[in-house]
Amino acid sequence: TKVQAIEPPETDKVYSTFGASIDISSNGNTIAISSLHFNANSQQSSTALIHIFERSTIWALARSVSPSDIALEDRFGIEIDLSGDASTLISNGWSGTPRNNLGAVYVFN
Repeated sequence: TKVQAIEPPETDKVYSTFGASIDISSNGNTIAISSLHFNANSQQSSTALIHIFERSTIWALARSVSPSDIALEDRFGIEIDLSGDASTLISNGWSGTPRNNLGAVYVFN
């Protein structure tokens, strides 16, 4: 039975690819959802966010995170992992101008 549809908080929902990667805490009360944004004109991936939703009676956006060195085509948020207690989130990223195709793993508390 469908309980609720969680939609991206961005205004440009058409190109957000909301839900590209998803993970849920072991208690089922926190979900991390990546939203890889795309440039509508060039279809190249640009900035990305990971949205953290928490549930009390309904799912609501708690916060969004992104790295400080985010760049065009950096692929941040392609894969995400949320710890069982939802206290730590990790995501990968690579390519992008600041890193010259070097990989990176981002950790958020």
